[in-house]
Amino acid sequence: MTEKPEDAYEYSDADGVVAMRRRLADGSLGDPLHEHAQHVEESLVAALSGDPEFLGTPLLVIGRGVPTIPGETIDLLALDEFGILHAVVVEEGPVTLGAVQRILRQREWLSEVTEESIREIFTRHQPKSLFDEAVLVRLGTIPRFLGSGMHRPVIVCSRFNPSVSLELNLLEEEGVSVAMIALQEWVDGDDTVQTRSVFTPSPVSYLEPDDEADVGD
Repeated sequence: MTEKPEDAYEYSDADGVVAMRRRLADGSLGDPLHEHAQHVEESLVAALSGDPEFLGTPLLVIGRGVPTIPGETIDLLALDEFGILHAVVVEEGPVTLGAVQRILRQREWLSEVTEESIREIFTRHQPKSLFDEAVLVRLGTIPRFLGSGMHRPVIVCSRFNPSVSLELNLLEEEGVSVAMIALQEWVDGDDTVQTRSVFTPSPVSYLEPDDEADVGD
């Protein structure tokens, strides 16, 4: 995937409709861009495999469609320079609670992945490549804590879902962090523009009884 310079395009809110627009040379905003038809899951996984840094950090893809617990797979498993495994679940269209539940079921398996397992998964995924060589080329260093059990669950979707966002907020309060990234494509003439939006959980506040709005007498 290729991404246009951030200052060339921006979201705008016109008449209550959020859209992607080009920022013109005179500082004004152009017409809204048309959203491109969404990728099917497999093609999006393939695109991320080719350019995993679109997820926000340098990564080496370890495997695709990696079997985990019985009957389950992780769409994309990648490694960063700190030895953290990024377990990516891809959803076509808006994210659902099913994706959250799916990735949470993988947590125990991910915490038990050893260095030997990482190397075996990589060899199955890229049988003609040497693991250490690929790590050095992609990440510049061999992670010190390779196989430590550290992992980062990531959900990739086309847009956020308010109910799922609330669920991730609640999980964050319980110490379970799940990253959610929305990847969208927009048509700008003959070009296709990819945008990346990251959901950042925010603390959930609860009304105390004294703070609740009084019901009319």
